[in-house]
Amino acid sequence: MADSPRTSWHVARGLAAAAAGAAVGAIAPVALMVGFTACRWMAEGAPEFDRRLDIQKLRSSLVYPMVGCALVLACAGWATLGPPGLHRFPGTFAILAASAVFGWTILGGMFLAPLTHEDSPVHPMFEPARLAVFLAPPIIAAVVLSAVRARAASAEQAPTARG
Repeated sequence: MADSPRTSWHVARGLAAAAAGAAVGAIAPVALMVGFTACRWMAEGAPEFDRRLDIQKLRSSLVYPMVGCALVLACAGWATLGPPGLHRFPGTFAILAASAVFGWTILGGMFLAPLTHEDSPVHPMFEPARLAVFLAPPIIAAVVLSAVRARAASAEQAPTARG
């Protein structure tokens, strides 16, 4: 007998939600920071030199928010629509965002990633140790949340034995 839609995993739906979350998460911080910078330029009447300097700073400082938001929203999309059962996105996003920030704070405070040199050709974000520390908290939180939701859905559908 085939599983009912409520108790089976929705892999395609979960992956589509993860892809949509990653796209929105990558675009949103860029749009916000570029929009804020453009508004500041208009309000201050920034000269060309300041605008070029701001663009150079944005290129290096946008990497962390862009990857972080894309990762958290992708994990939230998967954890909302991938596991069995009906789940809401706002609650899932809140759980994963809080878990990610908590994990980043703990792991960042442990200084697990080595310090980088200024003349490194690779952005510090993409060094393997630093990338692992950055990716681990939201992914682990999404896996745990998905497993808990799948277990709850299977327990909900299991017949209760009365003795």
